[in-house]
Amino acid sequence: MQKKYLKHKAIRLLPFLAIILPITYVICFAFLSFAPLLYPNAAKQIQEKYEKVIAEAKKSDTHLLAISPEELLKTENTLVIPILGIEMPISDEDANIALHNGIWHDGRSSTPLLSGNTVLSGHRYYYSWLGGALNRANYSLYHLDNLEQGDLILLIWDHKIYRYFVTEISEIDTNDLELLQETENAQITLYTCTPLPVTNYTKRLVVIAK
Repeated sequence: MQKKYLKHKAIRLLPFLAIILPITYVICFAFLSFAPLLYPNAAKQIQEKYEKVIAEAKKSDTHLLAISPEELLKTENTLVIPILGIEMPISDEDANIALHNGIWHDGRSSTPLLSGNTVLSGHRYYYSWLGGALNRANYSLYHLDNLEQGDLILLIWDHKIYRYFVTEISEIDTNDLELLQETENAQITLYTCTPLPVTNYTKRLVVIAK
């Protein structure tokens, strides 16, 4: 008798859930979509922090910069995209752990120290209810599509600073492993999910910088 009662009650809840769940998703997505607006001065702050490095990068003929500001070299491996206000730690850990804390370095790829193709990825946004919007790592690459050819990307890696300039922006299928192909010359391949809203991960937005 009790089972029938519970089953009947569950059936009665279905219409309610069918309405409330989509509404909850829309609210969470909207909040997370506008979360980057919580940091309106991020780009300005990052550009000021890395002012000397940016100036050196623009006139340097090599990826490895001669400048070594002591306060920056104390930090962990870090991805910096000044124009987007991005400054995120890079990790070789398990992908899920790394992405929830910043940027993941795909261990199958190279590193700046070894030249070749260094592959990095980050969340476009991660749907984790309203609290997820308070963690910037959940949308670290939200504005990656705003990058243009020639934009500067910096990597702090093993206490050295490397500079790259965006050369290519494209979209590929999620199962396309072309982005992992090794290259003779130094480059970084940065990717995230697309299009927005990201619900089924049909594509990858790929940015190549050399």
